[in-house]
Amino acid sequence: MKVWMYLPYAVAWVIWKHRNGRVFDDKVSQVSRMMMEIKALTWYWCSNWSGRSRLSGSVVGTLAATGIG
Repeated sequence: MKVWMYLPYAVAWVIWKHRNGRVFDDKVSQVSRMMMEIKALTWYWCSNWSGRSRLSGSVVGTLAATGIG
């Protein structure tokens, strides 16, 4: 499955991003938020369908927060 191929990269990216937020911007991270971002980012990277441009709701917010939306 493609998911397992992308998952380590998504985990590393989200941890790095939240670490930088803590170090440079004094932001507090929530594990539940990080998990949601990892799932959304992995799903986004694995999807190869044209409908992803029509996303709505919390997925769009999560993707925007990851810097890929």
